[in-house]
Amino acid sequence: MKKLYFIGIDVSKEKLSCFDGKEEFSVKNDLDLEEFKRLLRRKYKDLKRIVLIFEATGIYSYFLKAFCNTKHIKAYILNPKKTPNLAKVLGQRSKTDKIDARTIYCFKDLISKEQIKVPQIDETLEKIYAYFSSYKFLIKQRVALSNHLDALERNPFAPRDLMKRMQERYLELRAEEKRLMEKMEQIIAEAEDTQEDFSNLCSIKGIGINNAICLLILFKRYQVENRQQVTALLGFDVKTRQSGTSVYSRGQISKQGNGMMRSMLYMAALNAVRTNLRMKFFYKRLIDRGKPRKVALIAVARKLALIAYAIYKTKEPFKEYVGIYRY
Repeated sequence: MKKLYFIGIDVSKEKLSCFDGKEEFSVKNDLDLEEFKRLLRRKYKDLKRIVLIFEATGIYSYFLKAFCNTKHIKAYILNPKKTPNLAKVLGQRSKTDKIDARTIYCFKDLISKEQIKVPQIDETLEKIYAYFSSYKFLIKQRVALSNHLDALERNPFAPRDLMKRMQERYLELRAEEKRLMEKMEQIIAEAEDTQEDFSNLCSIKGIGINNAICLLILFKRYQVENRQQVTALLGFDVKTRQSGTSVYSRGQISKQGNGMMRSMLYMAALNAVRTNLRMKFFYKRLIDRGKPRKVALIAVARKLALIAYAIYKTKEPFKEYVGIYRY
């Protein structure tokens, strides 16, 4: 196999800070990335031998991802939480764009050939994700406003007209959330392959429309490859602390993944233990073994996510009981 040339890139709003193992350089982060393209062609004869390593930083890294897709350049897209941990291992106490680029470059020794690929762009998914990001933002606003309203109601000196305006704003946020959810459903319905995946996920008893959209984004956007990635991305993976005989703690979930998706799946678990026969038996078995109610519900939420992943991979709707559990 021909030698690959790795470039570590720290992505920010205005620029891309790069390190190729020998020298540092920076280019403007814009839609076409013309400056970056000219620089690569000047430094490397064969662009197919380049591997770009960068973090998934939302919209700021989208231009770079799209650039790799259109120019058929291989890349490895990092989880942003990994870089600070590697920086600590390397003894990097300072944090600058140049240092981050050098740290990201070091991942070239930690990734496998199978993980290096040309990024794919799904326009339907990107539209759904844009609406979903706004949907998450509105939920945070509504929850904060709900807490504020509760404080106002307990304040005997709070003006009535102020409370009325806040209540009206709360209802506006709820209405806007509903509109965004309907728009996401509309986009999904217009894409045949996405609609099939969505319908299959909705067939799981306990999984509502909100959960199905969350899981669809998780599986498609992050290109999940196995069950371990599902649990890790949702923060359901178990972490333990043990050293010799003096330090030992019971395993608990890491909570390192998407917090909103994890919370929505927990709420789905509350529904599933009442409406989904398989989840009801699974939950009861855990309770009978002495597991606390919350621990059992977290296990149900994790089980729902893994069942959803199996359904997404097999392209088959959920079957509540088939003699032997399939998932």
